[in-house]
Amino acid sequence: MTKSSTMHKNYLAAGYAETTVKTLRLLSVSDIAAVRRRVAENPKTPADILTKMAVDKDSQVRIAVGLNSATPHVVLSRLVYDDDPDVRYWLASTSYLPVRILMELTADKNPYVSQRAERTVFLMEAGLSQRTLTIFQFLEQDHSLLVSRLEKLIEHYSSASQHYIFDETVDAFDELGRHFGRQHKLCLDEISNANKLSGELLGKCAADHMQINEKIETLILMHVEGKPDFCRELGQLLELVVKHIEFAEKELFVELRRHVTPQQMNEMNERLNQALLLSTAS
Repeated sequence: MTKSSTMHKNYLAAGYAETTVKTLRLLSVSDIAAVRRRVAENPKTPADILTKMAVDKDSQVRIAVGLNSATPHVVLSRLVYDDDPDVRYWLASTSYLPVRILMELTADKNPYVSQRAERTVFLMEAGLSQRTLTIFQFLEQDHSLLVSRLEKLIEHYSSASQHYIFDETVDAFDELGRHFGRQHKLCLDEISNANKLSGELLGKCAADHMQINEKIETLILMHVEGKPDFCRELGQLLELVVKHIEFAEKELFVELRRHVTPQQMNEMNERLNQALLLSTAS
């Protein structure tokens, strides 16, 4: 089994609910950050393992620990004072934290963290009665992040370590999958039967998703098997993503705004902000 294949296998095992505690314990000290992060995200990971992972050298692993609902409160209390503001920021975005922890974060020295914590507390107390982001704003913000991540991966492909490329590839592909899931769950699935909504547009969107997912599957096999031309294929994936984004923003979203009723839009926005508030950052 190649090194890339082993990394891929370990990454998958780290996220399975059926993986044994013994295996999770071994994977929690993997030298691959993406594998450790996956263990930290797994809701079946025992509290003692999460406690040790809360001091992981990689901030993304510590963030995953903080967002795991199985993490003990005493560990969360320590993460509130993590040196990395990104860790504190994600904690400040998490509504299921104890209120006392969120209140500590409202006094954080970093204004982005403190303001985020204040907003989370406000939304909890307000029962989500105030919308803060529309579904289209959210998806468009997602778009820029997706492109940036793929561009960064391509830029560093020839000079970065194999571990780095593996981590970034996994993260980029996972985020694409999560984005399409959010697009469907929070938007398309709710309005697919809207009056006068073009079936052709929805079909084009589904075809784009299928084409991108097929390219991702090809890239995963190429990476696992160590085949050449991976970077070239990655560039083709970026082209597909950019084309889909242009279609979504210039055609699909325009059509949706035109035909979706105000009530439907309000309901979608409410569900979006509830999902953001309750999200564990997937």
